[in-house]
Amino acid sequence: MKRLVTTFAFLSIVTQAHADNWPQWRGPDNRGISAETKLPLTWSATQNVRWKVKLDGAGVSQPIVWDDRVFLTASDGRLNDRLHVYCYARADGKLLWHSKLFGSATTDLYPLGGMAVPTPATDGKLVYVLFGTGELAALDFDGKPAWIRSLADEYGPFRNRWGLGTSPVLVGDLLLVQIDHWSQSYLLGVDAKTGANRWKADRPTSVNWSSPLAVKVKDRLEIVTFGTNFVRSYDAEKGNELWRVEGMHFQCIPSPVVMGTWCSRRLALVPWRSRWTAAAAI
Repeated sequence: MKRLVTTFAFLSIVTQAHADNWPQWRGPDNRGISAETKLPLTWSATQNVRWKVKLDGAGVSQPIVWDDRVFLTASDGRLNDRLHVYCYARADGKLLWHSKLFGSATTDLYPLGGMAVPTPATDGKLVYVLFGTGELAALDFDGKPAWIRSLADEYGPFRNRWGLGTSPVLVGDLLLVQIDHWSQSYLLGVDAKTGANRWKADRPTSVNWSSPLAVKVKDRLEIVTFGTNFVRSYDAEKGNELWRVEGMHFQCIPSPVVMGTWCSRRLALVPWRSRWTAAAAI
């Protein structure tokens, strides 16, 4: 399978030799907002484009950036069970390495995304990848696996209609993975260095495509999630549920985001069942 968009382009930023890192889904603070300024406002097939490379396979995961490297994922094969992790040089698009994994349990998919819908994450030492086949892995900056797990073998294949849509989120040395599907849903707190579970929280939810959000509330780190009918928050240290608020849709696609502070508490913006966006003080 070929991607519909077969080129990966990096805009030329002339004001700085290096922009900030973009280490995971929605960037360093999961808000999808960059602090960069004086960026190009127009571009074409050639204008303000520094380089392009063709991408084989399916995938709609975002590229992530750390210093001089760009990482992204793809899948191909008759069952989309051949999994790929690519590393490119940020300066000129040169392929630095290409690592291949094999999927353990193919499942439902969105054709353009294949099994490579989740966006990777990195801490500058390891690159963490998740695929719709159930593979959760960490690779070093040379493309060598540090650890590999099959969540499908451990907890059953992912069953969620159009394929897995959640992305792993890294908070310090804790890797968060939210799996909501027709089978038993769960939220994992994984030790980023070893790949072992620190905790696993089963969730009474159905199919969702949302990613978790870490929020610092006073002296406690909470993990806020969207899911079937509820916003739920979990303790980052132990994984126990702290609170829930009803009002979500049965199936959720958007992810929570934090905007500002109020009375020492954060405001999480959430899409409510009534189609209005609500701000919940947590």
